[in-house]
Amino acid sequence: SAARAAIDRARAARVSSAELAALIEALAASLYAGGSSEATEAAERFFARALALRESLASSDPEPLASLLHDLSSVAFNKGDFASAERLERRALGLRERALPPGDPRTAESRRDLALIFMAQGRLRETAELLPAALEVIEASPSGDPRQIAAGRNYLAELYRLQGRYAEAEELLVRLVKEAETGEAAGREELPYLLNGLAGIHKDQGRLDEAETLLRRSLALRREAGAPDPGAVSRATLNLAELYRAQGKLGDAEPLYTEALALARESLGHGSTELLEFLNQLAVLHRERGRLDEAEPLLREALALAEAGLGAGHTRTAQSLLDLAELLRARGSCRAAEAHYRRAAAIREEVLGRGHPDVAEALAMGARCLAADPGRRAEARAALDRAVGILGRSEAHPEIAAESLALRSELRRGPDPAGARRDLLEAIRIVEGMRPHRGGGESVRAGFFGRHAHLYETLVRMEAESGDAEAALEAAERGRARTLLDQLLAARVGEADAGPARTARMAAARAELAELRERLAFEQRGSGGPHADRRRRVEELERRLDEAARSFRSLYDEARNASPAWRGAAAPATVTARSVQSDAVPRGGLVLLYELGRSGSHVLLVPPAPGRVEIRSLAAGPAEAAALGMPAGPLAEQNLAEALLGGEKGPGLLARLASPRGALRRGIGGLSGPGELEAVHLHALWRVLVPAEFRERVLGAAEVVIIPDGPLFLMPFEALVVEPAARWSEARFWIDAGPPARYAPSATFLRHLASRPGPRPPRAGTRPSGLTVSDPAYGRGGPQQAASGAAGARRRGSPAFRPLDPLPGTAAESAAVRRALEPVADVAVLAGARAAESMVRRELAGKRYLHIATHGLVEESDADLFAALALAPPAGGPASGDDDGYLHLFEIYDLDLDAELAVLSACSTNAGRVVAGEGIFALSRAFLVAGARRVVASQWPVDDDSTAALMGDLFRRVADAERAGGPLRAARALRDARLTVRRSKDWAHPFYWAPFVLTGLD
Repeated sequence: SAARAAIDRARAARVSSAELAALIEALAASLYAGGSSEATEAAERFFARALALRESLASSDPEPLASLLHDLSSVAFNKGDFASAERLERRALGLRERALPPGDPRTAESRRDLALIFMAQGRLRETAELLPAALEVIEASPSGDPRQIAAGRNYLAELYRLQGRYAEAEELLVRLVKEAETGEAAGREELPYLLNGLAGIHKDQGRLDEAETLLRRSLALRREAGAPDPGAVSRATLNLAELYRAQGKLGDAEPLYTEALALARESLGHGSTELLEFLNQLAVLHRERGRLDEAEPLLREALALAEAGLGAGHTRTAQSLLDLAELLRARGSCRAAEAHYRRAAAIREEVLGRGHPDVAEALAMGARCLAADPGRRAEARAALDRAVGILGRSEAHPEIAAESLALRSELRRGPDPAGARRDLLEAIRIVEGMRPHRGGGESVRAGFFGRHAHLYETLVRMEAESGDAEAALEAAERGRARTLLDQLLAARVGEADAGPARTARMAAARAELAELRERLAFEQRGSGGPHADRRRRVEELERRLDEAARSFRSLYDEARNASPAWRGAAAPATVTARSVQSDAVPRGGLVLLYELGRSGSHVLLVPPAPGRVEIRSLAAGPAEAAALGMPAGPLAEQNLAEALLGGEKGPGLLARLASPRGALRRGIGGLSGPGELEAVHLHALWRVLVPAEFRERVLGAAEVVIIPDGPLFLMPFEALVVEPAARWSEARFWIDAGPPARYAPSATFLRHLASRPGPRPPRAGTRPSGLTVSDPAYGRGGPQQAASGAAGARRRGSPAFRPLDPLPGTAAESAAVRRALEPVADVAVLAGARAAESMVRRELAGKRYLHIATHGLVEESDADLFAALALAPPAGGPASGDDDGYLHLFEIYDLDLDAELAVLSACSTNAGRVVAGEGIFALSRAFLVAGARRVVASQWPVDDDSTAALMGDLFRRVADAERAGGPLRAARALRDARLTVRRSKDWAHPFYWAPFVLTGLD
């Protein structure tokens, strides 16, 4: 109404038609800037009135009409109406070419914008014909707008990226970022867009660590702008979510996807073609999390938007087709998916050209469906040949290239074994090159490598089939514990590397976590008030705690990205069989290395040099299969996991070991089982895991180093039954009949551990030092949660923010350790309120022997970061981030230890999330990274009385070695201490003596 009134006043004043047109245009532009759908509709009506006036005046002055057509083209472009945008911009360009002198920057602006319309439609050849020349004219103009010039160069870099010319795009954007950072304010406004463009190039190349830093900065700049643009913020949020998804951080990605889509719907409006990427990518996340029913409607909405707004032949339509095809494949509907794959590949080929890497991506994805049909493997092979050829000439899509080579290797195995091996080795080379650049912390690197662990499994199988056991050993070692090796190489990469600002943000985040845990513990203890109100408060605090944990994880990964030591840490990819024999095999002993696979598994027996490495397939005979509840035949990892960990049929072998009927009668809570385990089950497992040809040598060895795989990381081999009997006390276990055993995630890990400097000798006139921590005073200002079961029974801890049962039984254990060590070492004792995090941190430094008997807290979803030893909360003040009563795994990593032996007598300190190829993210792992040479930790909850006896015996043997001045021989000392416990009539069951295992050096 106000706009109409202004026009009426102008008419009443008898202004000229040109002045009236200018007024209407200004009013239309003002309305358009309002952003609402009503304002936009009104703006378009006024633009139409201005256009009619300009048309009548064009013969005398065509430039104002051309300028208006140029603006109207932008309006149509922003709506996704590219056909109208092109028609209007072509008219503007025609007028300018006729009316303006050659080289006029306004003509170049029309050519530039016409090129952008082409680029949005995937018409890259036409874009390339117009854009560079237009930008050259604009940049040469004395009146050139620095912001427009920077934006134009960004467009050119995007063109290079779309064409696969990554080196040129990166060089251009790096220069633009530097100019924007140091130039005028107008140029700096483009900085978030330039950072985003550069991140896109790095992401395409698999350089996610570099992309992550850029995307975080881009999003922060957009959010911190004086008047944040919701559309720009939504796009930056989407890009960061995409990066998290590519890193495997799906839990961190999901809230960002949801936020981005909500912002986009609000800023773009219903039906905008720009929504399709937001819909597509959230759907892809749902698909990857197995939520196919949530993914499909989003994908179909996105495809409808693409086809209606962009046309059936657009590259973004092709992307929607690919994403829908992948969903259909996940549903098992390859026939329905195939048409979408073919159509997507055809669109990309038509628009981008036959040799574009995006064409290869579509071909490779479609080949997976073709390869699943035995009758169409020749078609799959042809598609893969093309895809591999294209990607071999490009830096784009390295992970797709590796997957294509791996699939082609599988198809070549029968007719061309040499070619199959070459393809597999090239796929592994690509994956190993990508690994250091995944960004984030330990979990991201390990998760990425875990997704490709099947490549190493396949290579081991190939080498085994060819009879080359040494090559099989080297292949297995290449895929083992690589992130743990990185951590050893970059030990104590702490927050100091993150810079002051980031360190301050991390400290604030840790403080927030500590406060929320305290508040939640208070509410869960029952603080009064209506139950429903308390439940709502608990739910809200749990939600906030989850957000705070996610925020801290994000900052932690960001700090790792910022650390040159961490980014540069990349353990060597190769190891020789001879180096394993010289560095990892104990004198007179053996190494048993396990490689579990999807369809078959192997064990390698490695003797000292010059002995011959041997490899055998693992299989379950009919009797063993019946006992373990698995199919007879080759041992598959999934079947072994169900036997050990349980599944739909009930609890597995480990759960039954960890809670036998006798232990349940004594009050050990936390796990339940169907009753006392028959020794025949552990005997069956012995026969499956140790082939007949190896058994005599294993039992006769001086010592065995076990390198497990998958669920075997959770199995104490000493509990395997060599000779079954009706009673536990009469059965002969490995621990009775076999050698001492210790464990390692890889032979290469042992070599790196042994290469560390030895313990610092005590100062003259002093003795070695030890530390024992027990019975922390968990209660602060209120009653504790009642212990379940009998007094003295210890159980696996609850999540770190819940009240904890006291552990009075650990005081006797600590006393036994102190008595054992006192003749040879000065022993510090921290108990009760003194067992606080701040005091434990201070006392850990420089101690040769460590013993910690507290609650071990292991949460499956966050064990890689938030597993913790529960200590006493700080006395007399609120919990802070670095003194909240929980010594977390991520904090232990950064400690500076010099321990010959660390014994974590807490429950489940060697338990946690098992990552394929990597091992367990357990508390024991963190102590090894921090400087301990050997760690004894527990596989399940432990009993106080038997553990106190075991620990006292173990440390007496440690003291004997210290007194004699000889080697520690920790594996033998632990074995003998466990045997002492086992020989007690009450403690014959493996529950009491089997959970503690030694990882590291002897």
